[in-house]
Amino acid sequence: MPKLTKSVVDKSPTRESQYSVWWCELKGFGALIMPWGTRTYFVD
Repeated sequence: MPKLTKSVVDKSPTRESQYSVWWCELKGFGALIMPWGTRTYFVD
């Protein structure tokens, strides 16, 4: 996965269920993509 930038997160398609997009260079940093289009960054 490339750097997790706003444009990468915005271009991530919605699916029937929520899913996470992870940034491989920064362990635990990702974005949650919700079915209705909400995108939220998080640290796990």
